Amino acid sequence: MPRFGLPAPRNQPRAENDDWFPLVVKVAGVLVVAGLVVGFLLVTRGGDGAGGGGAVTNPPVPTITDSPGAEPTDTPRPALPAVTVAQPAVGTQTAVITPKTTSKPKPRPKPTQPGIDPRFARFGLPCSVDGTFAVNERFEPLVCRNGRWDRF
Repeated sequence: MPRFGLPAPRNQPRAENDDWFPLVVKVAGVLVVAGLVVGFLLVTRGGDGAGGGGAVTNPPVPTITDSPGAEPTDTPRPALPAVTVAQPAVGTQTAVITPKTTSKPKPRPKPTQPGIDPRFARFGLPCSVDGTFAVNERFEPLVCRNGRWDRF
């Protein structure tokens, strides 16, 4: 006897998931169709069971008026206590905003010889610490060897 429209079991050995795939597809299809039908009904009927129309308020919204109603006249009101508020003390301190001081830019080191920039090392000139690396005006690497700048 077939189950859910599937053919009767065969006598041949088969894989474990051979039977489950069509069943899962059918169940998923039924769930999708049922969800679409329920969604369509909710959208068309408004989901409130009243058949659409306007918003139904149950109980109706009360109206608010400005008249507070009748006050009882026989109840005496207690006298309000006298309240005095002292003025706050005015401080003598004032906020003084001073302009931000601008620092002067650091002066560049002046060349010892005219036309020679001290930021760059020059090939053949003396240096102080052996093994120090530097660059020349063309950004070629130089190294300090035996007290003189040498090409790296």
